[in-house]
Amino acid sequence: MSCTRRNINNHQSSSPSSPPSPFSFLLLCISLISISSFTNAIDNNNCKNAAISKEQCMNATEFTTKVQNASPLHTLRGTIDNVLSSTTCAKLTNKTLLSASDFISGSGYETKDNNLPNTYKAHESYSGLDVASLSKLLPSSEDYDWFVTLREHVRKTTEEALGLCPDTLFVHYTQIAQKVEGGLHHPHADNCFHTFVPATTTTTSSFEDDDDDESDSSYMMAKCDATKAHPYPSRVAASILYLNSQQSGNYDGGEFYWADVFSNGGGGEPSVIVTPKEGRMAFFTAGVENLHGALPVERRVRDEEPRRLALAMWYVTDEQLEEVIPPFVGRPEGDDNEEEEEEDAIIDTPSQKLLMKIPIQSMKTGALKLSLWFHLVKQQSNPTKKSWQANE
Repeated sequence: MSCTRRNINNHQSSSPSSPPSPFSFLLLCISLISISSFTNAIDNNNCKNAAISKEQCMNATEFTTKVQNASPLHTLRGTIDNVLSSTTCAKLTNKTLLSASDFISGSGYETKDNNLPNTYKAHESYSGLDVASLSKLLPSSEDYDWFVTLREHVRKTTEEALGLCPDTLFVHYTQIAQKVEGGLHHPHADNCFHTFVPATTTTTSSFEDDDDDESDSSYMMAKCDATKAHPYPSRVAASILYLNSQQSGNYDGGEFYWADVFSNGGGGEPSVIVTPKEGRMAFFTAGVENLHGALPVERRVRDEEPRRLALAMWYVTDEQLEEVIPPFVGRPEGDDNEEEEEEDAIIDTPSQKLLMKIPIQSMKTGALKLSLWFHLVKQQSNPTKKSWQANE
């Protein structure tokens, strides 16, 4: 059985430098061949990931330093096709596995801090499911184990694509993200809040020949804003993997993009746009050097709701910050449409009236019902005129 090769496209900016030596050129070729040759272990058990040699890979300390000292002109990012097969993506996006109503609005962006940018605020057109939610929503333990396995596959793929030694990256947070009509993300970094400042001529040396280190107001450069504390300063990398295309998800727009971080007269506009395709993944370092966002999701067909799905993962190099994988729980007993229909039928009886309605997502309903019953019985102990009566 043959393996499907994944196409890797590196999107890097670089300043002029001297021509590489034949030896360094050979090492570069070997590195690219090594990265591009690893294959999909989830969808084809006969395919094994190619290991990066110890001489070529970066360890955690080297990579963290690289991210912290990254220049907007020297980025590490790219895209890979066929990280997951179309069959795997179709299973994850199947509404019988996870329906659109299962997703939690603003998941991962629940903060109510008005001082934070819109990127970190919940939005009705954005929802998601993290691992803890999936442990309660997926139909079976086999489905849950399958998801955890493919999550690890994506982590290893990102690690190798960034040229890191095995087990350098740890997953900080995992989310299946859903954007419906209007859903978008403004350009942002993943480990700091950014601002645009006038660039020095030193940083613009690749554009202009100037030995001064004075400010050049014609160029603006993205920079971390040290006056604002970011909730996730330890993140070093991220990956965004499309689970459906515009056609299969019935949407237009919704493209992931990298934004300008260094430009004449401003910045933050989309610079490199990644077209949605099942199994296509964007990977990148998490700093201000890789400002990124998502264009608004638009309706493709008038009578069908658009639904853009992606698997988003953020990474750290500190094992202590690794995301906890909870055991499989499954959906709570009685948390199905049949029980809801039965309760609605009782409420609709002409002799009864709806007293209250409480939305429940993940709590046990039995304890809540018992508490309400005791509360109402206590109220009935001191009846007033026209007070209610409890029926069995």
